Amino acid sequence: MNELVQVICICNGPNSLKVAPIAHKTSYMILSWILQIIESGTMVSMTIHVRRCLSYLMINKAQEALLDVMQAQVINPEWSTALYLQAACLFILEMEKDAKEVLKEAVSLDSKTKGK
Repeated sequence: MNELVQVICICNGPNSLKVAPIAHKTSYMILSWILQIIESGTMVSMTIHVRRCLSYLMINKAQEALLDVMQAQVINPEWSTALYLQAACLFILEMEKDAKEVLKEAVSLDSKTKGK
């Protein structure tokens, strides 16, 4: 599978991410590709920021991942996925108290949205 196909598979969602073999080089390629999309201004998408967050986490750059997931929250503050990822980033950054608060917020948001 060539690298472009891997990028497409990875960007099609978390299920594809689980099965796609991801090398360090590929993670950097994905980051570069996503950065081009964001900087071009052709698309404002919370999912693009979340995908870049995941790419940063794969290469142990939790601080950069946190910034991206927070940008996704700015775009859609009612999206619990971004909150769960923010909590994960905070745990990795050893900010346990903040992570627990964000995790509670995510669970609360999920219960409100799933209760509708």
